[in-house]
Amino acid sequence: DLPSVVQNDPRVIEAYLGVPADAS
Repeated sequence: DLPSVVQNDPRVIEAYLGVPADAS
């Protein structure tokens, strides 16, 4: 699981996953 702050930051999610955040 990602830290809650990361979960709430689409730009960080996108960078972390390597895909757009809305793609989940």
